[in-house]
Amino acid sequence: LLYNLSKDFLLETARYFEEEIGEGSVALASIYCNLGVVDQSQGSFTEAENYFNKSLEILKKKEKSNSLSYAIALNNKALLYNEIGQYSEAKNTIKQAIAIAPAKQR
Repeated sequence: LLYNLSKDFLLETARYFEEEIGEGSVALASIYCNLGVVDQSQGSFTEAENYFNKSLEILKKKEKSNSLSYAIALNNKALLYNEIGQYSEAKNTIKQAIAIAPAKQR
């Protein structure tokens, strides 16, 4: 039930950002990443991957591909790959996240 409420709130927030702020907002990337986590926790793995990809695409377009936000999105995507048994993809994705994360954040 709480995941459903969280997802509803996140979807409402995402719609607001898409309509009022723009689809390229870094904040929207964070919302998409959170939606991915919620979907993953509910077993909606394809939807989760789509949200992680949307988050990463926005961050790339905003030249944030070396940011902690990007590393977090990659980490979440790696956890998804691990959960669904795509271990090679998980390993490659987590390596990317670790390479990006600033040393002070490790």
